[in-house]
Amino acid sequence: MNSWCSAKARIRGAKCIRSAKNFRQLLICANGSVAILLSVILPLLIGAMAIAVDVGRLNGLRSEAQSTLDSAVLAAIKGNSREDAEQILERYLSSHPIDAKGTSVNTRIDAYSGIRLTAITDIALQTTFAGMFGIKSMSARVASGAERAWHQDIYFAVDLSSSLGVGATDADRTALEILTQPYSTPAYGATLPQGCAFGCHRREGWEPAGKTVYQMARDAGIKLREDELMGQFGGIVDLLLDPSDDEVQKGMRRLSVLGFSGYAEQLLAPSDDAASVKSALNYFPNDDRFETSYDSLFLKLTAVLGAQGDGSSADPHKMLVMITDGVESRDAFFSQRAIDVSLCQKLKDDGFRLAVVEIKYPKLTANRLYNDTVLPVEDDISPALASCASSGWYFQALGSTEVATKFEELKMKIAASGVRLIK
Repeated sequence: MNSWCSAKARIRGAKCIRSAKNFRQLLICANGSVAILLSVILPLLIGAMAIAVDVGRLNGLRSEAQSTLDSAVLAAIKGNSREDAEQILERYLSSHPIDAKGTSVNTRIDAYSGIRLTAITDIALQTTFAGMFGIKSMSARVASGAERAWHQDIYFAVDLSSSLGVGATDADRTALEILTQPYSTPAYGATLPQGCAFGCHRREGWEPAGKTVYQMARDAGIKLREDELMGQFGGIVDLLLDPSDDEVQKGMRRLSVLGFSGYAEQLLAPSDDAASVKSALNYFPNDDRFETSYDSLFLKLTAVLGAQGDGSSADPHKMLVMITDGVESRDAFFSQRAIDVSLCQKLKDDGFRLAVVEIKYPKLTANRLYNDTVLPVEDDISPALASCASSGWYFQALGSTEVATKFEELKMKIAASGVRLIK
């Protein structure tokens, strides 16, 4: 009898629970029977938790796929054709696989125009726990795109001051000292007993009549840092204006050249003619390659750059590449100083990217002029130039052999900066 009554009570309780309109009525109907309540709610909770686990897995895969696809399209847009872009995309995805057990990932290029590319990744996830409730698989799709972001004018500001007239190597500096010692020692005495290691473009009065140290170095075939810089500059021009480069073929990249010492001058307006760009540095007067004034350079840049462009062919996006040793020089026997970083900051605040290539000044501690002028600020130079550059755009060449490597890194960075994601 009691068993029969209990069964009837359970039936009535179940009916009451099913008809309850709110949590309070549900508790009244349960009438203390936790088992009845759990028999209804527990399966729902377990099912929700099971599905949530697989949904979490899918969301994680979706996030990973989005990040991978974003990077893949940025690489693929640099292809010269749709076929080339597809191969780049495939290579990137092969080296960065989304490898999750029970997952199928399919990526394809959706559209390609040469300037813009869009791609889609479809994800099919074989569920684990949700399968117990009839949900065998879950799917998601992510999309991304990239475009060649802008027509770009790159302004090179090249330090042509006398500090670039130092002998290129230890051997060159020694040769220059031996050559000049008979003339410089009577003038400077114990200050410069070993002779002059600097191929200055201006006469200081102690040289042979009618000659500068620069001309003496030239006549003797002694290589200066300036010579190496000129050669390496030609290399970066060839990299950036490579006729096989798709952006060059489409007329999307031009180079301009400014030279600076005590003043700055634009030597060439933006051009895509590599020969003209490489020869532009020769137009800076030899006898003006003396002191270094960054104030004069940035004053000139303000006038030359104007406002930042929108990246169209009519108004290209502009960036600056400054190549320098970072020594603001005034004259011999005066302590020099590092660049004033606030000059760079103003340019960056106006929307311009600033790349800095530091041609590291050689240590000449056996030279009293070096000890009196550069050594006092030596530890300030590189940090100032690094702060001057936009984030990620500082390149330091510790020796002449590193300049080509740093220019190659710069070229790759510039190429990558010319594309952007679109969604």
